[in-house]
This record gives sequence, structure tokens and C-alpha cells, in this order.
Amino acid sequence: MTVTNRSCRGTSRGRRPIATWTALLGAMTIASGCPTNKPSSLTVPLQLRATQAPTAVSFSQTPGRVYVAPVQDGRTDKDRIGENQENTPPTPIYGDSSPTEFVRAAVAEQLKNNGVTVVASADGADAVLAMTLNRFWAQESPNYDAQVVLAVEVRSRSGAALWSGTASGHDGTFGRSLSAENYQQVLSNAVVNAVSGLVAKPQFQEALRPHAAAAHAPAHAKKAKKP
Repeated sequence: MTVTNRSCRGTSRGRRPIATWTALLGAMTIASGCPTNKPSSLTVPLQLRATQAPTAVSFSQTPGRVYVAPVQDGRTDKDRIGENQENTPPTPIYGDSSPTEFVRAAVAEQLKNNGVTVVASADGADAVLAMTLNRFWAQESPNYDAQVVLAVEVRSRSGAALWSGTASGHDGTFGRSLSAENYQQVLSNAVVNAVSGLVAKPQFQEALRPHAAAAHAPAHAKKAKKP
């Protein structure tokens, strides 16, 4: 019967030669199932695999057509999306594609699920959703913890600012060490939570209304009143 040694540690007594004990400990490590080393890095496929259902949000009035612009990358560390801190030095975690594209697609999908008409270009939109990704990070030590932070601005088709604010989301879980699936899960849930909080803001909903863009149009663009 093989017994799993979770601590991967062993103690011995006696005065046998060091070489004998080294060989014995090596055999014990293999038999116990303890890893002799861990990968130097992990690359996670950035796919939306949320385990939390988005919060259903009702708009007080029908929103206009929205264009989700390409997300800007404002992260300090643009290479990594997290790290495993169980060992020293920490194991870096990378994404197989751009986090900004991942977030943009996730935001567009969630807006659609909330009844917002998402269009393919700014020309056909009543409002443009411009976002900067300031944090997209998952940490394992040993539980998984992820945070996503977005700076958000709603603009009219002409570029006038209608509303600006911050959207942030968090998620945590436990799981196997260096699990790509667990990194996908917590990052996806964090994005979902961030968008749910954003869509629930009354000021954000107001900025998406078709009349909001007209109200912020330049004075010269508005029709002059009749005498």
C-alpha cells in the first residue's frame, strides 16, 4: 500500500552513511507521490469559465445601442496575470492571449445578457464604452484569489464624456496547486462580478440612455430655438 505524505518531509535516526540515507530518502519521495519539482511557469488559456451566475439587473429605462471599444492596458506588469507563492521564488502565471481582449469579450457578452444592444462599431452606437484594465491578477498561496479593476468611461458617439467610474470584482477558491482551471475560474468570476457591479450603478444606466448623448452634445450641434 502506498501512503501519501502531504508534507513531503521525512526524519531518520541512526548512523548509516550519508549516501545510503540520500538514496533512501529519494526512493521514499518517489513512493510517497511528492513532486520532486514544480514547473518554472504556467500558461493559462484565457477562456470565460465563470462558476458564478451574473447578477440579473433591470434597467429603469431601455438603454441605447452600445459599442464596447478595445480595452486599454493600464497594468504595471503587462506580461503576467498572477503567481503561485507556494515556493520561493514564486511561479509566474501567464495568459495565452491578451487579457484586454478577454475582458472586452466578457463585458460585451454580459451586457447582451442584461438586454443591452451591443453594436460592432461606434458609428451605429448611442454610447461608447471605453475601459482601461488596471488590474487583472490571480494569486495562489495556497488558495486562489483574483482581482479585476477597470476604469470605465461612457462617451457619446462624438466623444463627449457622459459618465466615468471604476468597476472592480474579486473571487477566491481552493483547488489543486498550479491548476489552469482554477486560475480561469477565479479570473472569470472576478470579471463577472466587476461587470455586475458596473451595470447595477444608476449613473451608468442613465449614461447608456439614448437621450444622454443628446443632452451632452456640443451647443453648436443642438437645434436653435425658434424666435
